[in-house]
Amino acid sequence: MTYRSRDSSEKRDRTKAELLFAVVSAFVLLIVFRAAPGTYVRSGFTVQNDGVNDSNIVLTDSGLGLAVQYSETIKLFGDSVPANLNVANYTDIVASVKDTFAFFYVDSIEKSVFYTKVKLNMTNAIAVAPHKFCDISPPIDCYLHADRGSDGFLVSFVNRVNITKRTLMLNNGVCSLAIDSVINTGWLFPSQCHMEKDTFLVVNSIDAKKVVLRKVYSSGDKIQVVGTAEVATDVGMGGAFLLNCSVSYDRVGNILVAWARGSPNGDKYINYRFFSRNLTGGPTGSFIEKSGDRAFSFYDDAGIAPYGEGRFAVAFWNASGIFLHRLEIEDGHVEQIPKQISNKAGARFVRLLQIHSF
Repeated sequence: MTYRSRDSSEKRDRTKAELLFAVVSAFVLLIVFRAAPGTYVRSGFTVQNDGVNDSNIVLTDSGLGLAVQYSETIKLFGDSVPANLNVANYTDIVASVKDTFAFFYVDSIEKSVFYTKVKLNMTNAIAVAPHKFCDISPPIDCYLHADRGSDGFLVSFVNRVNITKRTLMLNNGVCSLAIDSVINTGWLFPSQCHMEKDTFLVVNSIDAKKVVLRKVYSSGDKIQVVGTAEVATDVGMGGAFLLNCSVSYDRVGNILVAWARGSPNGDKYINYRFFSRNLTGGPTGSFIEKSGDRAFSFYDDAGIAPYGEGRFAVAFWNASGIFLHRLEIEDGHVEQIPKQISNKAGARFVRLLQIHSF
């Protein structure tokens, strides 16, 4: 098994990587039940190499404030949607081209996935008319995810076939492909990320007993699974279910998959496993902190983003606040670097986005 590792020059640049991690930590996007949706807050601050201070996360009685560095001109459309849309279930926002985002959502009346492109400037957001992307028979837990490749978008979602069967569908706006299905439980917990060019990574749990990773090619009238790997299995006894999944790629050969393991209505912990670009399985592990709370939430995926070769940040929450742990793999050995970036209770459902290349 071969994993790309850092050479001596990269090790000498560790300080620069640490500064980059401080930038990564500044882009944790938090959704809080008390926060007003669609709020955009921008201010300047000095990088102190401290996760809490550099992220400028402020939780008050009126909601959540997230300040970002002015010189980076980060633009957030927010989690609100254009008026007069029959929006249900989950939404996703994808960076398209400079200053433009593609906003995907499910229309519960039309039973379709729509998207609208939103161009942002320093004062406002301009949205074009929505376009139909594909058909869907949406359950409540449709798990809509979207990413952009070199030849267009790929979306994944759970489709309701009938009262007992659900399928995991992929669609690129031209064609579709069903890659998995469950009967009765409805548990698929899918997620995805762009890998390179026209290739994507899709991960999901099957009946909360097995986690599977797939490499998918998508271009024009062709969607094809070009590789599959089993990530983890569990018999589901004693509350050990395999729940919400996440996946990320560092652009140079390392894949990280994370999933919640535990009881849907009890204690859960984030587990992870590394893979090489050809889907060869590597080291696995878990975090000691609990993830989430004892309630069951459909979309409580751990946030993952790369910040260097073989380096990933993993964000999650629990009753004590927000965690942003780092995982660094070198020559098959994984180093965990734990960090709690906020000790404010009440923030939930963390997303972590990598804004810059490294």
